Amino acid sequence: MAKEGGVLAMYKCPLGEQCFLLATDDLLMVLRKTIVKMYCNRNYEKCIRYQLFLQGRKVPKNLLPNDRECLTIE
Repeated sequence: MAKEGGVLAMYKCPLGEQCFLLATDDLLMVLRKTIVKMYCNRNYEKCIRYQLFLQGRKVPKNLLPNDRECLTIE
């Protein structure tokens, strides 16, 4: 297991590079950092976006990991 920025690589979400929420500039930096800390680098299995992806379902751009909508993203 390699460490990346103090986080064990095995805990990082495998979809992090292609996640729309992390790629958009519309998301406030503090919200982006919170999402990465709470989901992407630790508990990505609990991320509703990840769960929908695994089910082969469409992931809405404005869907947050906690199954709520982000009103700043269309």
